[in-house]
Amino acid sequence: MPFCPLFLEQFNKVAKVKDFKKSFKKDPFVAVNKYYPTVEPVESKFLQPREINKCLLDEVDEPKLQKEGASGLEAKLRTTLPEGQQELAASSACDQAASVLRLTNSQELTIQALSVVTQSMATHIDQALSVQGVPQEARQHLKALQSSVQTLVAGKEDLEHSNGYLAQCSLFQHTNALRTRQKAWLSATSLPSALQQEVLRSDLQTSPSEGFDNLLLVGDRGAKLIEDHFQKKHDDRFRDWKTQLNKADASAKAKGKGKKQKKSKTKQPQQLSSAAEQAGWSTQYFDSGRGGRGSRGGSRGGRGGGGGGRGQRGGFSKASASQSFQ
Repeated sequence: MPFCPLFLEQFNKVAKVKDFKKSFKKDPFVAVNKYYPTVEPVESKFLQPREINKCLLDEVDEPKLQKEGASGLEAKLRTTLPEGQQELAASSACDQAASVLRLTNSQELTIQALSVVTQSMATHIDQALSVQGVPQEARQHLKALQSSVQTLVAGKEDLEHSNGYLAQCSLFQHTNALRTRQKAWLSATSLPSALQQEVLRSDLQTSPSEGFDNLLLVGDRGAKLIEDHFQKKHDDRFRDWKTQLNKADASAKAKGKGKKQKKSKTKQPQQLSSAAEQAGWSTQYFDSGRGGRGSRGGSRGGRGGGGGGRGQRGGFSKASASQSFQ
């Protein structure tokens, strides 16, 4: 297929810096968006930038955001980060593809109208040629017009096919840009790599979720995968915290029980023999340290009568058994 001379002339022109700036003082995509908007709800749903899911936004650390605390519609990654550069390029490609889709849509409507007109013209020419008594000169003009209509139909069909390919290229670019933007946002999170790949394999959203006016960047299934992961992580943390708390309680209870047993053991009274009880000895509590000295003094007091006062005072009771030795 020969290259159109008009495009070749434009290529040579924009190759010069001054001519390029002069030709593109305004962004041509802005003009397309202004003069070729589509009807609702397609314009505001499919062709507008997608909103970031809250579950995905919550997984991104705020320092990675261009504006901390931004909503899903305004949220952008910092362009100083690799993920931010990736998102910026993907967003630009997505917007450009949406502009070409608007232009392609307008051309497709024109092609359909052209198809109706050419079909009508061909039908009327055939009917005129079938009429008896049409002058030969008029018949020749009708046949020439019929040939022109056939050429017009062929051109319309070629335009229809080329516009279809243009639409496919735009859809391809638009969808790939959305996937790249998804990948940039997922890379900015701490989600496991396997989960990120599974989210990227999920379908894109084609109708807004309940309570939302815009389409979300991650589809329903992908959003559920992220939410389930967050819930599982939250449950695991709570379970670990509960386990540590139970261990701490069990350890505290074990220490408290040991102290009680030790305390009751130190205060346990000594058991006297039956002979000592008959001799009039008294039952006492003995502890470590100075109590031992009292015990020794009590023994000497038994032998000498008055020596018991040095140790545990009152080692012997004032029973008659002690007084009988005096």
